[in-house]
Amino acid sequence: MPARSSGALSAADLPPPAALGAGWARWVDPGSSEDGNVGNGAWVRARPGAEVVAGLLPLGCTGPLILPRLPVPAHALEATYRGPHAAPAVALVLSLSSSASAAALVADLTAVGRGCVAPTGVVRRSDPLVAVVSEQRAGPGTVVRRRRELGAGADPWVWSEAVVRRGSRVGLLTVGVRPGDPPPSLGRLLTAVQASLGGPPSLGQ
Repeated sequence: MPARSSGALSAADLPPPAALGAGWARWVDPGSSEDGNVGNGAWVRARPGAEVVAGLLPLGCTGPLILPRLPVPAHALEATYRGPHAAPAVALVLSLSSSASAAALVADLTAVGRGCVAPTGVVRRSDPLVAVVSEQRAGPGTVVRRRRELGAGADPWVWSEAVVRRGSRVGLLTVGVRPGDPPPSLGRLLTAVQASLGGPPSLGQ
């Protein structure tokens, strides 16, 4: 059963539900034997670092892209939430071996997202899966974006994501909405992650 902390990481290092907006609450993931995800009866759980970074790489990007070998965190802690209309959200806080490794992780994730460009033609439901990432803002240690999938087996949710680095830690917050529902404010998600890491990132950290 996964622990409720990982190294020095605890629930205090993850955004509280209220930071996501009105109607959000902690959600205890029961786990699934099909995908090997084991629940622990809590809204936070330790995750293997290699497993986490593998899940951060999108599938179906159409742009020229060489998938990087992402730095693997020494410790990873995940939190799950539910919001209005049963909308899902997941937060991660990762502790890496150094600030340089954390910076490399954010840079690699940014580069991967830029390879997930919108196709030039219409993607039908029977076409191969396509991932589309729309980057709204990126800077040293920070990126916010939206992500969606098209084609066969596409995830119906539209995802908004904020990624922040502070020192050797990286925080990520991903919130889903149903197609047609208004997406969350990317600025609010960014603020939530920054606050959970102890404030806005600085260039020297």
